[in-house]
Amino acid sequence: VVAALLLLAAFAAGRPVRRVLRRSGVLGPLLLAAVLVAVLQVAAAGHGMLRARGGVEQLAAERAAVTAVAVITGDPVVLAGRGDRPVVLREATILVLDARGLRRDTSAPVLLTGDPAIAEPRWRSTVRVRGRLGPTEPADDRVATVSVSGAPQVLESPGAVASAADRVMVM
Repeated sequence: VVAALLLLAAFAAGRPVRRVLRRSGVLGPLLLAAVLVAVLQVAAAGHGMLRARGGVEQLAAERAAVTAVAVITGDPVVLAGRGDRPVVLREATILVLDARGLRRDTSAPVLLTGDPAIAEPRWRSTVRVRGRLGPTEPADDRVATVSVSGAPQVLESPGAVASAADRVMVM
């Protein structure tokens, strides 16, 4: 921001200032800094648009009941639950979301929570889950949580490369 303001001031001041900046070698780095700031702003805006695609954050705020097709993107984490039932956490990316009579295409990163059945699908498997969306903290890199009810249905096993990577990760 400071570089962009300095660059704008230099061009507003006229030719003599630009000549001095060019001779001193400052103009190039200032231009580069201004371009990088612009590129980062565009990337941040694009990331925000991707997160908002499909209305998942809004549905999570309303705690909507959903059916989702998702790709498993993380390893299961088992936590102690109430009584003798553990709670399993698993990262996933929702591809298709059915909620309130509408089907939405999205690419929303979520955290699946549920019983040990959600630990069974392999990494990069495509699954169908039913559950209830919940909001996440604003700083979280996931858009929502999905409290999964029942076992996920595996729609597609991971490809050859993902299967090989899964075997390496297990070792």
